Amino acid sequence: MDIVARLPEELARKFFLFFDHPTAKLIKLHNSPQGKLMEDIRDYPVSLKQLYSLPYAKDHDGSFGRARLLNSLWMEAHYTFGNYYKIWQRMFRVHCERTAEWWIRWRYAVNCHKYQINSLWALFTKEERRRYLQKHL
Repeated sequence: MDIVARLPEELARKFFLFFDHPTAKLIKLHNSPQGKLMEDIRDYPVSLKQLYSLPYAKDHDGSFGRARLLNSLWMEAHYTFGNYYKIWQRMFRVHCERTAEWWIRWRYAVNCHKYQINSLWALFTKEERRRYLQKHL
């Protein structure tokens, strides 16, 4: 660092533009879309446990035993986006409402409620999940 201290100030400032400091990389990643996605991914399992701890999370036993929770998530998606199909356009392969309808009919709705709840919950952002949990706790 003694060499850098002896450089003229203008040159010393420009010198570090060509080198990435590990802390600077973390700050860049945190504020980038990938960083927001990582934050969303880290929040998913924590908020999923909170979701399943809600009083109405389990109506009865069986693979289709969480109808009230699933319906509540559907309504939340509908109210948040104005249309239930809009949340499905967050998936990278779904670009229009017609594709969303196909996806729901042939890939999503044929599975058990737990799969449907987990899939739908994953499409919500961290802030939307927090808002939903605050409303229903």
